[in-house]
Amino acid sequence: MIEAVNLRKTHGAVCSVDGVSFSIHGGETVGLFGPNGSGKSSLLRLLLGIDRPTAGSVLYHGVDFAAAVRHGFQARLITADAIGPLGMSAARHMGILARLAGLTHGAAEYALDRVGLADRSRSNAASFSMGMRQRLALACGWLGECDFLVMDEPTNSLDAGGPSQVTDLARHVASGGGAVLIASHDAALLATTCDCILIIEHGRVSDEIRLAGGVDDVAGFGTPPGEGVLDALRASVRPSKGHLS
Repeated sequence: MIEAVNLRKTHGAVCSVDGVSFSIHGGETVGLFGPNGSGKSSLLRLLLGIDRPTAGSVLYHGVDFAAAVRHGFQARLITADAIGPLGMSAARHMGILARLAGLTHGAAEYALDRVGLADRSRSNAASFSMGMRQRLALACGWLGECDFLVMDEPTNSLDAGGPSQVTDLARHVASGGGAVLIASHDAALLATTCDCILIIEHGRVSDEIRLAGGVDDVAGFGTPPGEGVLDALRASVRPSKGHLS
């Protein structure tokens, strides 16, 4: 279980994360839903140990990040900004990551095939469109098992088939017992992928909702986030208090 306990992050007079507490269990997919600037990415950086919180803590199976890693805990961040140098082919990029994870070249080829990049594996990633770079980032999620998969705006720049690739990856990791967290302002993606959605506004988790199913055709999905989308999302779910502390 990954547990955030009263997390707070300030930058001078600006508070980007303000007293956030929640938990994610293995086998579960949780969404963070909110507009740009709501604090989603700042919260992810705290959860992954990239930034230190001003106050509060993050626990991974009851211990801090460093201790969890020493015991073999594996966390993975999926974002197009984190795919590394672009001066190499997709195959070489994935091959290096596979070797670092103790996996074979075949694992890298499988990952590229899962996201539809097998036929471009020899192409220099620098020539990729933003959508293809996003798919290359998603391919990293298919490299072996992981305990905690975090995806930050994973559908950005993807074509119409992209969201289904995100959903497939989330379900794959969750089915293996991993915890999945998806930060997005794409309500349709979260509604069709997640078990639970946390609404984040102004750095705070303002609401928690658990999917009741049958939300594929909720009016307002796919539009910029706002009260109309929030109302449609809330109307399609039932309240739950199982995660907020």
